[in-house]
Amino acid sequence: MQQSATAGNDDDITLRDVIIHIGHMRVSMEQRFDGVEKRMDGMEERMKRMDDRFDMIDVRFDMIDKRFDAVDEDIRALGMDIIAIKLHVGMPVVIE
Repeated sequence: MQQSATAGNDDDITLRDVIIHIGHMRVSMEQRFDGVEKRMDGMEERMKRMDDRFDMIDVRFDMIDKRFDAVDEDIRALGMDIIAIKLHVGMPVVIE
């Protein structure tokens, strides 16, 4: 029977040694791929949550824009009301 490479004799590497080594490498690579797949799944979940958060932020910005537009409209209407009241009571109105 031939010596295996683990005995320290590099000249006598057998086909069996190579097959065992390839089997160990395959198992090692499968474990690494499994770990990478788990991490990728976790990253995909985090990316989905981030996308959901960005969508929520966009909705909130839209709501804020609508509120600013409403406040702007109210301020313009208030200014027009003040001008109308001043004209009604005979006060001078300065328009810039």
